[in-house]
Amino acid sequence: MKYKRFIAFVLGYVSLGVGQRLGLHLLSEVGKERHISFMFLGLSVAMIGLGIVLLGNVFLWYVKTYNQHNRVWKIICYSLVCAITSALGIGIFGEIIYQTFSIPYPIMKTFLWACSVYTQLIIRLVSLYVLICFYQNKEFSFHDKKLWKSIGIWSGCILGIIVISSVFPSYMLVIHLVGDLSLVVGNMYCMLFCKS
Repeated sequence: MKYKRFIAFVLGYVSLGVGQRLGLHLLSEVGKERHISFMFLGLSVAMIGLGIVLLGNVFLWYVKTYNQHNRVWKIICYSLVCAITSALGIGIFGEIIYQTFSIPYPIMKTFLWACSVYTQLIIRLVSLYVLICFYQNKEFSFHDKKLWKSIGIWSGCILGIIVISSVFPSYMLVIHLVGDLSLVVGNMYCMLFCKS
């Protein structure tokens, strides 16, 4: 059963991620007044739909089984608040720095993108860590050395993704997608199936 849920999660997460990135690429093409392929548009919508169905299935099972004292909903709410707050904070901070120091726009844009990628992935990975702790019936604590060790590893991987994306900007979406999927799926696999 554990493998079945894990495979469903992976397929759903990959499908949703690829569908979203493909959709964003198509939207950017529309913005540049270029013709888009309706086949790829349909594929994007289908993959997003499949991802939502698979992830929704796993999510409903998880909530029904492990949502004692609404702890799952609390983690989801905390994660959303952190994600929105960090996005707003980065945006406001970037605007202040840009207006104050007259930093070239491309540099500022890259810096804000890097900060956004880092914070959003860390929030997602920490949230996943907590949810897996619930699944394994373990107590979660921010003082957990294993958590901070994991954050250190994640940080190094995310910085690597950012550097590679900066070196190859034409492939930024693909690099970000592969890095995101590898981190989330790899972290989940290690926590569920690898012995400590």
